[in-house]
Amino acid sequence: MTMESIATLAAAAVLFVYLMVALLRPEKF
Repeated sequence: MTMESIATLAAAAVLFVYLMVALLRPEKF
């Protein structure tokens, strides 16, 4: 894997986790 693909996967994972937290804990946003 290249650095670009690793960075893209990491960014997607962070965004996915953020969205899950936002959906599960809407009172914090």
